[in-house]
Amino acid sequence: MHYRPVVDRFVEIPALDPIWLMLCIAAFFAVALLTQRRPFYGLLALIASAPFAFAHAVGDTTVTLPKVALLAVVLGLCAHPALFLRLRSRAARWWIVAFAAIAAATLLSVTQADYLAPALRESLKAVEALMLFAAALLASDERDVLDRLALPTIAATTVLVSLLALLQELIGAPSGLALGAIVLPRIAGPLGGPNQLAGFLEIAIAVLVAAQLAQPRRYLAWALAAAFLADILTLSRAGIFLSICIVALLAFLRPQHVRAMFFPIAGALALATLFALNGLTGGTFLKVAPRELLSMLGEGLRGLLRMGARQTGAGGVGTRSELWRAAIALWRTHPWLGIGAGNFHLELGRVGLPNVRTQPNSLYLRALVDGGIPLLAATLWLWIGGIVRLVAAPIRNDAWAAAAFAATLALAVHGIVDNLQFYPKVLTWWLVLVAIAVSRQIAGASHPHAE
Repeated sequence: MHYRPVVDRFVEIPALDPIWLMLCIAAFFAVALLTQRRPFYGLLALIASAPFAFAHAVGDTTVTLPKVALLAVVLGLCAHPALFLRLRSRAARWWIVAFAAIAAATLLSVTQADYLAPALRESLKAVEALMLFAAALLASDERDVLDRLALPTIAATTVLVSLLALLQELIGAPSGLALGAIVLPRIAGPLGGPNQLAGFLEIAIAVLVAAQLAQPRRYLAWALAAAFLADILTLSRAGIFLSICIVALLAFLRPQHVRAMFFPIAGALALATLFALNGLTGGTFLKVAPRELLSMLGEGLRGLLRMGARQTGAGGVGTRSELWRAAIALWRTHPWLGIGAGNFHLELGRVGLPNVRTQPNSLYLRALVDGGIPLLAATLWLWIGGIVRLVAAPIRNDAWAAAAFAATLALAVHGIVDNLQFYPKVLTWWLVLVAIAVSRQIAGASHPHAE
Protein backbone atom coordinates (compact mmCIF):
# COMPACT_ATOMS: atom_id res chain seq x y z
CA MET A 1 0.00 0.00 0.00
CA HIS A 2 1.41 3.42 -1.01
CA TYR A 3 2.08 5.73 1.92
CA ARG A 4 0.36 9.11 1.69
CA PRO A 5 1.75 11.71 4.10
CA VAL A 6 -1.40 13.85 3.86
CA VAL A 7 -4.92 12.48 3.84
CA ASP A 8 -7.72 14.99 3.32
CA ARG A 9 -10.50 14.23 5.74
CA PHE A 10 -13.97 15.66 5.52
CA VAL A 11 -15.09 15.99 9.12
CA GLU A 12 -18.84 16.00 9.56
CA ILE A 13 -20.17 16.45 13.08
CA PRO A 14 -22.81 13.78 13.72
CA ALA A 15 -26.15 14.60 15.27
CA LEU A 16 -26.65 13.76 18.92
CA ASP A 17 -28.21 10.29 19.01
CA PRO A 18 -29.81 8.51 21.99
CA ILE A 19 -26.69 6.47 22.79
CA TRP A 20 -24.42 9.52 22.97
CA LEU A 21 -27.09 11.41 24.91
CA MET A 22 -27.13 8.65 27.56
CA LEU A 23 -23.32 8.62 27.69
CA CYS A 24 -23.29 12.39 28.16
CA ILE A 25 -25.86 12.15 30.94
CA ALA A 26 -23.83 9.39 32.63
CA ALA A 27 -20.63 11.45 32.35
CA PHE A 28 -22.43 14.51 33.71
CA PHE A 29 -23.67 12.77 36.84
CA ALA A 30 -20.36 10.99 37.40
CA VAL A 31 -18.35 14.22 37.28
CA ALA A 32 -20.95 16.11 39.33
CA LEU A 33 -20.92 13.47 42.09
CA LEU A 34 -17.11 13.33 42.12
CA THR A 35 -16.92 17.13 42.33
CA GLN A 36 -19.51 17.18 45.10
CA ARG A 37 -17.43 14.65 47.03
CA ARG A 38 -14.17 16.52 46.46
CA PRO A 39 -13.96 19.66 44.26
CA PHE A 40 -10.43 18.80 43.15
CA TYR A 41 -11.80 15.83 41.19
CA GLY A 42 -13.73 18.34 39.10
CA LEU A 43 -10.48 20.10 38.22
CA LEU A 44 -9.02 16.79 37.06
CA ALA A 45 -12.09 16.19 34.91
CA LEU A 46 -11.68 19.58 33.24
CA ILE A 47 -8.00 18.86 32.51
CA ALA A 48 -8.48 15.33 31.17
CA SER A 49 -11.54 16.06 28.99
CA ALA A 50 -10.29 19.27 27.33
CA PRO A 51 -8.58 17.81 24.21
CA PHE A 52 -11.30 15.23 23.50
CA ALA A 53 -14.47 16.90 22.27
CA PHE A 54 -16.47 13.96 20.83
CA ALA A 55 -18.69 16.71 19.40
CA HIS A 56 -22.29 15.99 18.42
CA ALA A 57 -24.54 18.57 16.81
CA VAL A 58 -27.68 19.92 18.41
CA GLY A 59 -29.21 22.65 16.24
CA ASP A 60 -26.67 25.44 15.68
CA THR A 61 -24.34 24.29 18.47
CA THR A 62 -22.64 21.13 19.66
CA VAL A 63 -22.59 18.98 22.76
CA THR A 64 -19.02 18.10 23.71
CA LEU A 65 -17.40 16.21 26.57
CA PRO A 66 -15.65 19.34 27.94
CA LYS A 67 -18.97 21.24 28.02
CA VAL A 68 -20.62 18.37 29.87
CA ALA A 69 -17.72 18.24 32.32
CA LEU A 70 -17.88 22.01 32.94
CA LEU A 71 -21.60 22.02 33.69
CA ALA A 72 -21.17 19.00 35.97
CA VAL A 73 -18.30 20.67 37.85
CA VAL A 74 -20.37 23.84 38.34
CA LEU A 75 -23.24 21.75 39.74
CA GLY A 76 -20.90 19.79 42.01
CA LEU A 77 -19.31 22.99 43.33
CA CYS A 78 -22.72 24.24 44.46
CA ALA A 79 -22.43 21.71 47.30
CA HIS A 80 -19.48 23.76 48.64
CA PRO A 81 -20.83 27.33 48.97
CA ALA A 82 -17.91 28.44 51.14
CA LEU A 83 -15.57 28.08 48.15
CA PHE A 84 -17.39 30.82 46.25
CA LEU A 85 -15.94 33.39 48.67
CA ARG A 86 -12.65 32.93 46.81
CA LEU A 87 -14.15 34.74 43.81
CA ARG A 88 -14.25 37.92 45.90
CA SER A 89 -10.49 37.98 46.42
CA ARG A 90 -8.54 40.77 44.74
CA ALA A 91 -6.47 38.40 42.59
CA ALA A 92 -9.58 36.62 41.27
CA ARG A 93 -11.64 39.78 40.71
CA TRP A 94 -9.26 41.23 38.11
CA TRP A 95 -9.41 38.11 35.94
CA ILE A 96 -13.19 37.77 36.31
CA VAL A 97 -13.69 41.39 35.23
CA ALA A 98 -11.31 40.89 32.29
CA PHE A 99 -13.15 37.78 31.07
CA ALA A 100 -16.50 39.52 31.63
CA ALA A 101 -15.28 42.43 29.48
CA ILE A 102 -14.46 40.00 26.66
CA ALA A 103 -17.93 38.46 26.96
CA ALA A 104 -19.65 41.87 27.05
CA ALA A 105 -17.74 43.17 24.00
CA THR A 106 -18.48 39.94 22.10
CA LEU A 107 -22.18 40.19 22.96
CA LEU A 108 -22.21 43.85 21.89
CA SER A 109 -20.99 42.83 18.43
CA VAL A 110 -24.19 40.82 17.92
CA THR A 111 -25.93 44.10 17.05
CA GLN A 112 -23.80 44.34 13.87
CA ALA A 113 -23.97 40.69 12.80
CA ASP A 114 -25.51 39.73 9.48
CA TYR A 115 -25.50 36.12 10.72
CA LEU A 116 -26.99 35.97 14.21
CA ALA A 117 -26.40 32.32 15.16
CA PRO A 118 -22.56 32.43 14.93
CA ALA A 119 -22.47 35.71 16.88
CA LEU A 120 -24.58 34.26 19.67
CA ARG A 121 -22.48 31.10 19.67
CA GLU A 122 -19.25 33.09 20.08
CA SER A 123 -20.86 35.13 22.86
CA LEU A 124 -21.77 31.94 24.69
CA LYS A 125 -18.18 30.69 24.23
CA ALA A 126 -16.94 33.87 25.94
CA VAL A 127 -19.34 33.27 28.84
CA GLU A 128 -18.20 29.64 28.92
CA ALA A 129 -14.58 30.79 29.27
CA LEU A 130 -15.55 32.94 32.26
CA MET A 131 -17.41 30.02 33.86
CA LEU A 132 -14.50 27.67 33.23
CA PHE A 133 -11.98 30.00 34.85
CA ALA A 134 -14.20 30.47 37.89
CA ALA A 135 -14.89 26.73 38.22
CA ALA A 136 -11.19 25.83 37.92
CA LEU A 137 -10.31 28.51 40.47
CA LEU A 138 -12.78 27.12 42.99
CA ALA A 139 -11.87 23.49 42.33
CA SER A 140 -8.11 24.06 42.77
CA ASP A 141 -8.41 25.03 46.42
CA GLU A 142 -6.40 22.01 47.63
CA ARG A 143 -2.91 23.24 46.83
CA ASP A 144 -1.21 20.32 48.58
CA VAL A 145 -2.42 17.79 45.96
CA LEU A 146 -1.63 19.74 42.80
CA ASP A 147 1.70 17.99 42.25
CA ARG A 148 0.31 14.65 43.41
CA LEU A 149 -2.81 14.56 41.22
CA ALA A 150 -3.05 17.45 38.74
CA LEU A 151 0.51 17.16 37.44
CA PRO A 152 0.27 13.41 36.60
CA THR A 153 -3.11 14.08 34.92
CA ILE A 154 -1.58 16.80 32.74
CA ALA A 155 1.40 14.57 31.92
CA ALA A 156 -0.78 11.57 31.03
CA THR A 157 -3.13 13.66 28.89
CA THR A 158 -0.16 15.24 27.11
CA VAL A 159 1.33 11.83 26.33
CA LEU A 160 -1.99 10.51 25.01
CA VAL A 161 -2.55 13.57 22.80
CA SER A 162 1.04 13.38 21.52
CA LEU A 163 0.81 9.66 20.69
CA LEU A 164 -2.48 10.12 18.85
CA ALA A 165 -0.85 12.92 16.87
CA LEU A 166 2.30 10.93 16.13
CA LEU A 167 0.16 8.12 14.79
CA GLN A 168 -0.69 10.43 11.90
CA GLU A 169 2.93 10.17 10.74
CA LEU A 170 1.99 6.60 9.80
CA ILE A 171 -1.64 6.83 8.72
CA GLY A 172 -1.53 10.31 7.17
CA ALA A 173 -1.87 13.81 8.58
CA PRO A 174 -4.69 16.31 7.89
CA SER A 175 -2.31 18.83 6.28
CA GLY A 176 1.23 19.10 5.01
CA LEU A 177 4.09 21.37 4.03
CA ALA A 178 5.08 21.17 0.35
CA LEU A 179 8.82 21.36 -0.42
CA GLY A 180 8.86 21.05 -4.17
CA ALA A 181 7.62 17.56 -5.01
CA ILE A 182 7.97 16.43 -1.39
CA VAL A 183 5.17 16.85 1.14
CA LEU A 184 5.97 16.69 4.86
CA PRO A 185 2.99 15.76 7.05
CA ARG A 186 1.85 18.23 9.71
CA ILE A 187 0.35 16.24 12.56
CA ALA A 188 -2.65 17.50 14.54
CA GLY A 189 -4.01 14.62 16.62
CA PRO A 190 -7.30 15.23 18.44
CA LEU A 191 -6.74 19.01 18.33
CA GLY A 192 -7.91 19.15 14.71
CA GLY A 193 -5.13 21.31 13.23
CA PRO A 194 -1.32 21.46 13.55
CA ASN A 195 -1.26 25.05 14.83
CA GLN A 196 -3.87 24.22 17.45
CA LEU A 197 -1.81 21.24 18.57
CA ALA A 198 1.29 23.44 18.76
CA GLY A 199 -0.55 25.93 20.99
CA PHE A 200 -1.88 23.16 23.21
CA LEU A 201 1.62 21.72 23.58
CA GLU A 202 3.06 25.12 24.44
CA ILE A 203 0.89 25.08 27.56
CA ALA A 204 1.79 21.46 28.33
CA ILE A 205 5.51 22.11 27.85
CA ALA A 206 5.34 25.14 30.16
CA VAL A 207 3.82 23.01 32.95
CA LEU A 208 6.13 20.02 32.42
CA VAL A 209 9.32 22.10 32.21
CA ALA A 210 8.46 24.20 35.26
CA ALA A 211 7.67 21.06 37.28
CA GLN A 212 10.79 19.25 36.07
CA LEU A 213 12.99 22.21 36.99
CA ALA A 214 11.43 22.27 40.45
CA GLN A 215 11.75 18.53 41.10
CA PRO A 216 12.96 16.15 38.35
CA ARG A 217 10.77 13.08 37.88
CA ARG A 218 11.06 10.34 35.29
CA TYR A 219 7.44 10.42 34.14
CA LEU A 220 7.74 14.19 33.52
CA ALA A 221 10.81 13.59 31.36
CA TRP A 222 8.95 11.05 29.20
CA ALA A 223 5.93 13.34 28.88
CA LEU A 224 8.16 16.28 27.96
CA ALA A 225 9.94 14.22 25.28
CA ALA A 226 6.60 13.16 23.75
CA ALA A 227 5.31 16.74 23.82
CA PHE A 228 8.43 18.17 22.19
CA LEU A 229 8.48 15.48 19.51
CA ALA A 230 4.84 16.11 18.60
CA ASP A 231 5.37 19.88 18.75
CA ILE A 232 8.26 19.75 16.27
CA LEU A 233 6.31 17.52 13.89
CA THR A 234 3.41 19.98 13.74
CA LEU A 235 5.88 22.02 11.62
CA SER A 236 4.39 25.12 13.25
CA ARG A 237 7.25 27.59 13.09
CA ALA A 238 5.75 29.84 15.75
CA GLY A 239 4.93 26.85 17.96
CA ILE A 240 8.44 25.37 17.79
CA PHE A 241 10.14 28.74 18.35
CA LEU A 242 7.90 29.67 21.29
CA SER A 243 8.30 26.25 22.92
CA ILE A 244 12.08 26.75 22.84
CA CYS A 245 11.57 30.23 24.30
CA ILE A 246 9.42 28.75 27.09
CA VAL A 247 12.20 26.34 28.05
CA ALA A 248 14.81 29.14 27.98
CA LEU A 249 12.61 31.50 30.02
CA LEU A 250 11.78 28.91 32.69
CA ALA A 251 15.40 27.78 32.89
CA PHE A 252 16.36 31.41 33.52
CA LEU A 253 13.67 31.84 36.18
CA ARG A 254 14.28 28.48 37.90
CA PRO A 255 17.80 27.23 37.06
CA GLN A 256 17.99 24.56 39.77
CA HIS A 257 17.77 21.41 37.59
CA VAL A 258 18.46 22.54 34.04
CA ARG A 259 20.31 19.32 33.22
CA ALA A 260 17.04 17.41 33.65
CA MET A 261 15.85 19.11 30.44
CA PHE A 262 18.68 17.88 28.23
CA PHE A 263 17.84 14.23 27.57
CA PRO A 264 14.07 14.61 26.93
CA ILE A 265 14.57 17.49 24.51
CA ALA A 266 17.64 15.96 22.82
CA GLY A 267 15.78 12.66 22.39
CA ALA A 268 12.78 14.46 20.88
CA LEU A 269 15.02 16.33 18.44
CA ALA A 270 16.74 13.10 17.36
CA LEU A 271 13.44 11.30 16.76
CA ALA A 272 11.99 14.32 14.95
CA THR A 273 15.02 14.29 12.65
CA LEU A 274 14.37 10.62 11.82
CA PHE A 275 10.70 11.34 11.07
CA ALA A 276 11.72 14.29 8.89
CA LEU A 277 14.22 12.20 6.95
CA ASN A 278 11.62 9.49 6.50
CA GLY A 279 9.24 12.05 5.02
CA LEU A 280 11.87 13.72 2.85
CA THR A 281 12.97 10.42 1.34
CA GLY A 282 9.51 8.91 0.99
CA GLY A 283 10.21 6.24 3.59
CA THR A 284 13.52 5.06 2.10
CA PHE A 285 16.03 7.05 4.15
CA LEU A 286 17.90 3.86 5.21
CA LYS A 287 18.91 3.35 1.57
CA VAL A 288 20.14 6.92 0.99
CA ALA A 289 23.79 7.93 1.33
CA PRO A 290 24.63 10.00 4.46
CA ARG A 291 25.76 13.04 2.44
CA GLU A 292 22.52 13.04 0.48
CA LEU A 293 20.55 12.69 3.73
CA LEU A 294 22.23 15.77 5.15
CA SER A 295 21.49 17.68 1.96
CA MET A 296 17.82 16.68 2.14
CA LEU A 297 17.60 17.65 5.79
CA GLY A 298 19.12 21.05 5.04
CA GLU A 299 16.66 21.59 2.22
CA GLY A 300 13.83 20.63 4.52
CA LEU A 301 14.94 23.13 7.16
CA ARG A 302 15.23 25.89 4.57
CA GLY A 303 11.75 25.06 3.32
CA LEU A 304 10.35 25.14 6.85
CA LEU A 305 11.87 28.58 7.47
CA ARG A 306 10.68 29.95 4.12
CA MET A 307 7.65 32.10 4.84
CA GLY A 308 6.00 31.37 1.50
CA ALA A 309 6.11 27.58 1.82
CA ARG A 310 2.97 26.11 0.29
CA GLN A 311 0.47 24.29 2.53
CA THR A 312 -1.42 21.22 1.33
CA GLY A 313 -4.46 19.35 2.53
CA ALA A 314 -5.91 22.51 4.00
CA GLY A 315 -8.35 23.63 1.38
CA GLY A 316 -10.54 26.59 2.22
CA VAL A 317 -8.20 28.20 4.76
CA GLY A 318 -6.35 30.70 2.57
CA THR A 319 -3.00 32.30 3.40
CA ARG A 320 -2.25 34.69 6.22
CA SER A 321 -1.65 37.62 3.89
CA GLU A 322 -5.04 37.04 2.24
CA LEU A 323 -6.83 36.63 5.54
CA TRP A 324 -5.20 39.66 7.14
CA ARG A 325 -6.04 41.91 4.18
CA ALA A 326 -9.60 40.57 4.25
CA ALA A 327 -9.86 41.25 8.00
CA ILE A 328 -8.79 44.88 7.58
CA ALA A 329 -11.16 45.35 4.64
CA LEU A 330 -14.12 43.91 6.58
CA TRP A 331 -13.27 45.88 9.72
CA ARG A 332 -13.38 49.12 7.73
CA THR A 333 -17.03 48.42 6.90
CA HIS A 334 -17.89 48.49 10.64
CA PRO A 335 -14.93 50.12 12.44
CA TRP A 336 -16.58 50.73 15.83
CA LEU A 337 -18.36 47.50 16.73
CA GLY A 338 -17.02 45.11 14.09
CA ILE A 339 -18.95 42.84 11.77
CA GLY A 340 -20.21 40.52 14.50
CA ALA A 341 -18.46 37.70 16.34
CA GLY A 342 -18.16 34.52 14.31
CA ASN A 343 -19.18 36.24 11.06
CA PHE A 344 -15.72 36.57 9.50
CA HIS A 345 -15.69 33.26 7.62
CA LEU A 346 -19.18 33.93 6.28
CA GLU A 347 -18.35 37.43 5.01
CA LEU A 348 -15.13 36.59 3.13
CA GLY A 349 -16.95 36.46 -0.20
CA ARG A 350 -17.52 40.23 0.10
CA VAL A 351 -13.75 40.87 0.00
CA GLY A 352 -12.73 38.50 -2.77
CA LEU A 353 -12.35 35.15 -0.95
CA PRO A 354 -15.59 33.31 -1.74
CA ASN A 355 -14.15 29.80 -1.31
CA VAL A 356 -12.35 30.40 2.00
CA ARG A 357 -13.98 29.46 5.30
CA THR A 358 -11.79 30.14 8.32
CA GLN A 359 -10.92 32.68 11.03
CA PRO A 360 -8.37 35.50 10.52
CA ASN A 361 -5.34 33.60 11.87
CA SER A 362 -4.58 36.38 14.35
CA LEU A 363 -6.04 36.82 17.81
CA TYR A 364 -5.87 40.60 17.63
CA LEU A 365 -7.16 40.99 14.07
CA ARG A 366 -9.97 38.60 14.90
CA ALA A 367 -10.94 40.76 17.90
CA LEU A 368 -10.80 43.90 15.76
CA VAL A 369 -12.87 42.58 12.85
CA ASP A 370 -15.38 40.68 15.00
CA GLY A 371 -16.01 43.21 17.76
CA GLY A 372 -14.31 46.42 16.69
CA ILE A 373 -12.63 48.75 19.17
CA PRO A 374 -14.35 47.38 22.33
CA LEU A 375 -13.36 43.75 21.74
CA LEU A 376 -9.80 44.65 20.70
CA ALA A 377 -9.40 46.81 23.82
CA ALA A 378 -10.77 44.03 26.06
CA THR A 379 -8.49 41.47 24.39
CA LEU A 380 -5.37 43.61 24.84
CA TRP A 381 -6.35 44.34 28.43
CA LEU A 382 -6.74 40.63 29.18
CA TRP A 383 -3.47 39.48 27.66
CA ILE A 384 -1.17 42.39 28.45
CA GLY A 385 -2.70 42.92 31.88
CA GLY A 386 -2.62 39.17 32.52
CA ILE A 387 1.10 39.00 31.76
CA VAL A 388 1.75 41.93 34.10
CA ARG A 389 -0.24 40.34 36.91
CA LEU A 390 1.38 36.94 36.48
CA VAL A 391 4.91 38.34 36.42
CA ALA A 392 4.12 39.88 39.81
CA ALA A 393 3.31 36.39 41.16
CA PRO A 394 6.03 34.32 42.88
CA ILE A 395 7.29 32.91 39.56
CA ARG A 396 10.77 32.18 40.90
CA ASN A 397 9.45 30.21 43.85
CA ASP A 398 6.31 28.52 42.51
CA ALA A 399 6.37 26.19 39.50
CA TRP A 400 2.67 26.66 38.70
CA ALA A 401 2.99 30.46 38.69
CA ALA A 402 6.08 30.22 36.48
CA ALA A 403 4.28 27.88 34.05
CA ALA A 404 1.23 30.16 33.88
CA PHE A 405 3.41 33.19 33.17
CA ALA A 406 5.45 31.44 30.47
CA ALA A 407 2.38 29.95 28.76
CA THR A 408 0.48 33.24 28.84
CA LEU A 409 3.41 35.16 27.39
CA ALA A 410 3.90 32.53 24.65
CA LEU A 411 0.20 32.44 23.68
CA ALA A 412 0.01 36.25 23.65
CA VAL A 413 2.92 36.38 21.20
CA HIS A 414 1.61 33.41 19.20
CA GLY A 415 -1.69 35.27 18.94
CA ILE A 416 -0.08 37.69 16.49
CA VAL A 417 0.08 35.01 13.78
CA ASP A 418 -2.52 32.47 15.00
CA ASN A 419 -5.83 32.78 16.81
CA LEU A 420 -5.35 29.71 19.00
CA GLN A 421 -7.63 31.09 21.71
CA PHE A 422 -10.52 30.67 19.26
CA TYR A 423 -10.34 26.91 19.91
CA PRO A 424 -11.77 25.70 23.24
CA LYS A 425 -9.36 22.74 23.39
CA VAL A 426 -6.43 25.17 23.63
CA LEU A 427 -8.23 27.82 25.65
CA THR A 428 -9.39 25.39 28.34
CA TRP A 429 -5.90 24.32 29.40
CA TRP A 430 -4.72 27.93 29.53
CA LEU A 431 -7.73 28.93 31.65
CA VAL A 432 -7.13 26.02 34.03
CA LEU A 433 -3.43 26.83 34.35
CA VAL A 434 -4.08 30.52 35.06
CA ALA A 435 -6.81 29.56 37.56
CA ILE A 436 -4.36 27.31 39.41
CA ALA A 437 -1.78 30.10 39.54
CA VAL A 438 -4.36 32.60 40.83
CA SER A 439 -5.61 30.05 43.36
CA ARG A 440 -2.10 29.67 44.72
CA GLN A 441 -1.78 33.45 44.92
CA ILE A 442 -4.96 33.57 46.98
CA ALA A 443 -3.72 30.77 49.25
CA GLY A 444 -0.35 32.50 49.60
CA ALA A 445 -2.02 35.74 50.61
CA SER A 446 -4.06 33.89 53.24
CA HIS A 447 -1.06 31.89 54.47
CA PRO A 448 2.07 33.91 53.66
CA HIS A 449 4.37 31.36 55.26
CA ALA A 450 2.81 28.31 53.60
CA GLU A 451 5.83 27.68 51.38
